Amino acid sequence: MFKKCLIIFIGFSWMNLNAAFIDKAMDEFKRIESQGILHSFIVHVKDRGESRTKSFGRRELQSDDLFEIGSLTKGITGLLIKAAIDEDKLSLESKMAEFFNADEVIHQEITIKELLTHSSGLPKDFFEGFNFSNPYIDFNKEKLHKILNSMKLKEKKVNYSNVGASLLGLVLEKIYGMSYEDLVAKFKVQHNLSQFRIETGEKTLVPGYSSWFNKVEPFNYKAIEAAGGIKSNILTMGQLGGLFLKGSFKSAQVNLLEMGEYGIGYFWGQSKDASIVTHTGEINGHSSFLIVDTTKKRSITVLANTRYDLSFLYDLIEEKPLKLNKDFFIKSIFKKLKSP
Repeated sequence: MFKKCLIIFIGFSWMNLNAAFIDKAMDEFKRIESQGILHSFIVHVKDRGESRTKSFGRRELQSDDLFEIGSLTKGITGLLIKAAIDEDKLSLESKMAEFFNADEVIHQEITIKELLTHSSGLPKDFFEGFNFSNPYIDFNKEKLHKILNSMKLKEKKVNYSNVGASLLGLVLEKIYGMSYEDLVAKFKVQHNLSQFRIETGEKTLVPGYSSWFNKVEPFNYKAIEAAGGIKSNILTMGQLGGLFLKGSFKSAQVNLLEMGEYGIGYFWGQSKDASIVTHTGEINGHSSFLIVDTTKKRSITVLANTRYDLSFLYDLIEEKPLKLNKDFFIKSIFKKLKSP
């Protein structure tokens, strides 16, 4: 009898601790809502067996509402590359010369590892014919190869690169003989995820806003989907966090490049021991954030219909109060005067 009571007591204690973590996170999100820095956002917080999903802001969001996840797409690209390595289709040290001739990719010496860790020397973005209202609308594979071959490599140090992520997408298509869109669809089915899409009609996405609450239209991703083309919802992104917590991607939780207390893995930013894994996304009208702590079995996912750098949310996983940027308060005053 005593043993049974003890087990019940321990169970309730864990439930209370889980609820406490989730409550603290929700309080911080309420504080963000009160500052008015995001038009609307939806969050999913999980702590062991407990989870909660909640909408904040001016629009009541639903768990199946579709967002652009932006650069969080790179995290999926990284997981696809790790799967290809596990299947012996390539290695971290594989060079572009193994997949492309010099006419296709002139920089034959770049390795898979360099692309994953943003240290290939490739620039951040494609600037030729860059249309800032919709930068990639005129892109195709032919133009992508042409621009790649016109680029000069910089010093091989960490330099965030959408170009490098796009090149990895081309590598995946080459080795599998499938489009990146089809590879994402296969990944979704393989891991029993609800919603990962590349192409979608604009009307199916939650309307997006700039960081100053100007209404904006979504980008059209063509040929560079691997850098930021996936659309998803909070339900699916919460499922993705759950897969990390279950150990489904444990082999991918390796720091390929250490940077002091942190490191870069398969596109994912990680703590030194790789127990905390995170990535953010920021794109025209939408932003995203995912962080998991595989030791404490916690995850936090956020999707917003406002372009904003959500990396400041990192402290939530460690139960630290958020440090709000100074411009939060300036923008909150400005936004109160607008009616989006």
